[in-house]
Amino acid sequence: MRRWLALLLICGAGTAGAEEGAAPEPAHRFRKVAVIPIEGALDAGMTASVARRIAEAKAASCDALFFEVDTEDGNLAQAQAISDAMASVDWAPTICYVPSKALSAGTLLALSARELHLGPAATLGGCQPILTLPGFGGISTGRGMGETTQSKLRASLANLARRLQAPERLAEAFVTESWEVHRVAWIDGSVRYLTPEDLAGADPKAISSDQVVDRADTLLTLTASQALSWGFARSLPTDRDALLRSVGVPPGQRLLLERSWSERLVRALEWLAPVFLIVGLLGLVAAFKMPGHGLPEVIAALGLGLCFGGQYLAGMASWWEIGLFGAGILLIALELFLFPGYGILLGIGALTALTGLVLAFQPQRLIPQTLYDWGFLGRSTLKLAASFGATMIGAVLLARVLPQAPYFRRLSLQAVSSGSALTSPDPGLLGRVGTATTVLRPAGKIELDGKVLDAVSESEFIEPGKPVRVTSVSGGRIVVRSA
Repeated sequence: MRRWLALLLICGAGTAGAEEGAAPEPAHRFRKVAVIPIEGALDAGMTASVARRIAEAKAASCDALFFEVDTEDGNLAQAQAISDAMASVDWAPTICYVPSKALSAGTLLALSARELHLGPAATLGGCQPILTLPGFGGISTGRGMGETTQSKLRASLANLARRLQAPERLAEAFVTESWEVHRVAWIDGSVRYLTPEDLAGADPKAISSDQVVDRADTLLTLTASQALSWGFARSLPTDRDALLRSVGVPPGQRLLLERSWSERLVRALEWLAPVFLIVGLLGLVAAFKMPGHGLPEVIAALGLGLCFGGQYLAGMASWWEIGLFGAGILLIALELFLFPGYGILLGIGALTALTGLVLAFQPQRLIPQTLYDWGFLGRSTLKLAASFGATMIGAVLLARVLPQAPYFRRLSLQAVSSGSALTSPDPGLLGRVGTATTVLRPAGKIELDGKVLDAVSESEFIEPGKPVRVTSVSGGRIVVRSA
């Protein structure tokens, strides 16, 4: 009896030890983990930011990278670049966590790490590249891009799914709506995800069940539970901290690498580029009409500097495109101030400046090669057209407001008073027609009844030899406009 009791005690102790040993150990134990959030639109600024943060993690000797992806929007080319940067990390394990959504271009990022974990309510998929209409927001046409673009994206997702040991056909179904995928269970116990073309030569007797999991008329989007059961996700943690704890990363071993303030500033500058362009162009218009005053030139320099600076820092514009715009403005200035009347330099300068401006709002590809490139060109062209339209409206308003502004009235009065050929203009000159003998910008000289008089144009830029009509004689000055 005692022997049986001792044996029971030993077995109980062994069982308790086995239960304690069965407690799940963390899958990984890391010394330091870099946490890199990726959220919002995927653009050139985000691409540069992710590359910087990966390099910073390597310099900090992190032995694992944790990407938190939450996005459903972005440039396909930039998403591919970010995906390549994530997938090329070979010096440390990479883990991706999707707390809410990784749709469209975000799907490409979610599959780019070595492990994928989703939040309980997260969604994954819907990665068909959509052609957008020209517009400020890139209005969707609802129509997918051509087969060439889709086939390249399918190949990229299939390669990433193979690394994750996830079904490649399901990953490809994220891209193309017309694909149909079956979950096929074989009599040997294996399960594969295949298209009807894959099943064409299969032996029906070797198949135990065949279930359609993605119909040909729907674009595949997975819930978190589907991603887990179908082999994409490894777990469904409630939040970032829960996942990091599950892989053995205490809070003190986490290095959070977020977007820097300068990168956020660059994104803001890129979004506000059309506004800065309008301000800069209005400054140029005022500077050409009233050169030498200083204030219009400063406004033009600030507006254009912020516009092109934001585009350059965001990776949209290069130095030679900015130089092309500057050369065009220089040619226009030469035409207006040094060689007026011919129009050749004015035409060449306008075309040169416009070319540089359009290219500065395009990605780093001189000639569009895909439908997306053409769509982006259309959007940037429409932005520029809207900016030019706003500039024209603003120029008309400035032409009415600036001459009445105290600052410019004081400048105009000083310009007329210095070296005046007529100290007290005759009120009888009102309505008379004469000829501009110098450029009026706005101050200059006119000839009236054989006399050379100092005058100021109402608002416009008047070239020598143009007929002018006196519209006002007051305050010791003569005000004229084109006759």
